[in-house]
Amino acid sequence: MTARVTALGSTNSAAKAGVMIRESLAQGSRHASTLLTPSTMAFVRRSTTDGNGATGTTATAVSQPWLRIVRSGQTFSSFYSSNGTTWIPI
Repeated sequence: MTARVTALGSTNSAAKAGVMIRESLAQGSRHASTLLTPSTMAFVRRSTTDGNGATGTTATAVSQPWLRIVRSGQTFSSFYSSNGTTWIPI
């Protein structure tokens, strides 16, 4: 799944935009996300139902990034790109 974030206002230090894959729409479901905040990009996941979300890795935010999350079997990977062609792992 790939998306380009063209704007993200600094409305709050917890403001986020990005892509997410969820196990279901139920509250507390497992998920994996590639997110942009005003200062960072992060790979965030909840690996157990009703568990806490954990930030795996982060990168310094770039202007108007492309964000991507890839699933291969039960493994999720997170990437960003400044041009939509060259992908850098988060």
